[in-house]
Amino acid sequence: MTPYLGIGWQISELHGWGIFGINVARQLLLRGAPAPRLLDEPVLDETAARELQALIQDWKVVSHSRAQHPNKDPTFLADSTVIQAFGNGFTGPGSQRRFRGERNVGFIFFEENAFTEQQLAFGREMDVMLAGSRWNAELLKEWGFARSAFVMQGVDTERFQPRPRTGLFGDRFVIFSGGKLEIRKGQDIVLVAFREFVRRHPDAMLVTAWHNPWPATAASIKESQHNVGLPATDAATNRLMITEWLRDSGLPAGSYLDAGFLNNRDMPRYYREVDVALFPNRAEGGTNLVAMEAMASGIPCILSANTGHLDLMEGDNCYALTCQASLPGADRKGWGESDPAEIVEKLEQAYAHRAEARERGLRGAAFIGQFNWKAQTEQLISTIDSLLGTPA
Repeated sequence: MTPYLGIGWQISELHGWGIFGINVARQLLLRGAPAPRLLDEPVLDETAARELQALIQDWKVVSHSRAQHPNKDPTFLADSTVIQAFGNGFTGPGSQRRFRGERNVGFIFFEENAFTEQQLAFGREMDVMLAGSRWNAELLKEWGFARSAFVMQGVDTERFQPRPRTGLFGDRFVIFSGGKLEIRKGQDIVLVAFREFVRRHPDAMLVTAWHNPWPATAASIKESQHNVGLPATDAATNRLMITEWLRDSGLPAGSYLDAGFLNNRDMPRYYREVDVALFPNRAEGGTNLVAMEAMASGIPCILSANTGHLDLMEGDNCYALTCQASLPGADRKGWGESDPAEIVEKLEQAYAHRAEARERGLRGAAFIGQFNWKAQTEQLISTIDSLLGTPA
């Protein structure tokens, strides 16, 4: 590995890419080499800013250097391996066109998978392309990315681990659903299934973390065959009105709680109160970090058996939704549509057999424990070196 590893996207604790980046940076600092280098302005609270102060100062130096040569595109970083973030269409957050290193690595999570030749050519500018799921990695091989591999993202297993309840929700049967609101995350399916389940079990409660920092992308939920509509956006805050949407969708008063827009470090105080987590996602280009964190917390998880979720399934470490109808569209190869009736069946199983559900949750936590950020950062480095060779 080169002396520096450039992280080409914004690190934070507010969204998936940011959490990925901040944890890789932390592990590199603990490891000592290669040294992390930020290539996009971080968004950090006071605690994280103090912890990563040296990285922030280094970013200011890199940013200043870039500003001195605005017409030089890209800026070359000596002694650096640069990792860039890619998503659907080989676009993504960060600095793909602004920085290059001695070695250039793309890391991609994609769900829409009908790429144009121009998009594929952009991806091939990288020396190596890494994928966040086996599903993505297999598709990359089909498209001719010979130097590519699957590297699973990690989980902060110190932050996310089984903990006893505090009684925040009393004796309610608590179901958690998380992920930014959009059609592929399947919140419409959660809503329909929970509406039936709470009719049978009035002690059930749905806790959601569905806020989307890009409300315009939430409009895709209108594609749902379940006719659930679209939450309004608060004009003052530009945030989705999730509570009102759940109410207007026919859920009984008191049966749901919108947890709001949460920092990653806030999640454990909710996870410890949860009986089961529900993820009927239609597609995951990665392994669904929210689901991984829920599993690490010892929560029995109900997962759609498609795309990146398949990498989380081993034996009886979760409840698998195996009824997966295909979806139309050339760009949705591999997507799956979960059946609300099967979800209700799995919820009934967890409700009626709580000791077994807890054991299933602990098996999930044991499985996820091997994918802590230290281990996955080591895998990231070793995979890059194996594909490109260790520089002299």
